[in-house]
Amino acid sequence: MSEHLPWFRLYTEIIDDEEVAMLAFEDRWHFVAMMAMKGKGVLDKEYKSEDYRDRLIAKKLGLDVVTFKDVRARLMDAGLIDELCNPSAWEKRQRRSDKDKTGAARQARFRERKEQKKVAKELPKRNSNALRNGPVTRLDTDTDTEKEGKSVTDVTAEPEKVTADKQKQKTDSDSPKGKEKTDYDRLNQVAEVFNENLPALVTAELPQPMNWKRINSIKSIERERPKFQNIRTWEWFFSGVAELDYLSGTGKRKFKGGLDYFLHPDNFASAFEEVQALSEESA
Repeated sequence: MSEHLPWFRLYTEIIDDEEVAMLAFEDRWHFVAMMAMKGKGVLDKEYKSEDYRDRLIAKKLGLDVVTFKDVRARLMDAGLIDELCNPSAWEKRQRRSDKDKTGAARQARFRERKEQKKVAKELPKRNSNALRNGPVTRLDTDTDTEKEGKSVTDVTAEPEKVTADKQKQKTDSDSPKGKEKTDYDRLNQVAEVFNENLPALVTAELPQPMNWKRINSIKSIERERPKFQNIRTWEWFFSGVAELDYLSGTGKRKFKGGLDYFLHPDNFASAFEEVQALSEESA
């Protein structure tokens, strides 16, 4: 995060974190102080030299440079920071919306997109009603029957044929090959929704190549969150991601991920949390 945070998220699970528990009490504070410096932007600035940067951070911690380097080494050994003192998993833990100065405008765009999609989905229904309520022209059924050479027996027999065809289709979908086709169709649906909502990212190939890793990722998401079994929830998710500059490819970072990025369990969970928060804020 290049912009400053007035506050940062510190999760309650820190009290049970084994790496933190192994630290001396003073080093626990040093770790919290480094997170505060990260949120304030101190660690992201460019300095004239590495030595100057170390001296500045040491001063912020109230330490001399030698002691600071020892502290940094201990926190790195615990896996809590990197060599530049950046806290591990910082981007995952802190929400972009916490420092978004354009939050109101972003939420307005999100609501507008939702309204536009709602109107677009209602149009076919309105047109259908217009056709249904319009004037009806009677067909000359006798002439049509004579031309086609169909008897009353032929016409009444057709529903049985349709029922048999539907039963065959159901049987086919229950077979291993039928299920495979259904899974593949679902992959293409998700890929299409991804492309529609995130044009700045790496375009998903359509039709998709048969990729069981992607298919299983989608099935896993839909099992854990049943609402995603409806394709409209995928539309809601990717349209929400489109409002997050750092993930949509429209921000300064110029992120260029693809569908696989969002199907990864950790990335999906993080993005889902962001989109859900955005949706709640704009409600």
